Amino acid sequence: MNSLKRATTWVMLGIALLANTTPHSTQAQTELQDAMDQMQDAYRTVGRALRKPQENLSKLLDAAQAMQEGAIKSKALEVEIPPGTPDEQTDEYQLKYRILMNESLLALVQFEQALLKNDFDAAKKAFAAVKASKADGHDAFKVD
Repeated sequence: MNSLKRATTWVMLGIALLANTTPHSTQAQTELQDAMDQMQDAYRTVGRALRKPQENLSKLLDAAQAMQEGAIKSKALEVEIPPGTPDEQTDEYQLKYRILMNESLLALVQFEQALLKNDFDAAKKAFAAVKASKADGHDAFKVD
């Protein structure tokens, strides 16, 4: 009887662990999606606030910071590899993703710098680079 209790306990523990465990790739994709969502929310804020930058400077600076934080989080994660990508190309694919995220981060820092200097024309130009980087990233790395 004691061994039956022990076996039942182990089975129940195993079921509990399986129920509460997210596979690594799924967890990484969830973290990546959360970071991208953070960036997208801030991106929308900038789109609205940049119409009147002097009045919305605080919001713009907060959004710039949030986008930078999202970029830093997401560049450390592995992006989903498109189906059919040969194994020998996955490292190169991840490297290209990280490089593009660094380019995005540079554009975001330039955007923040322009805001801090109250150079709103430069901020708008820098944000145009952020937009272009976003479009390039989605074209190159978003798996449908």
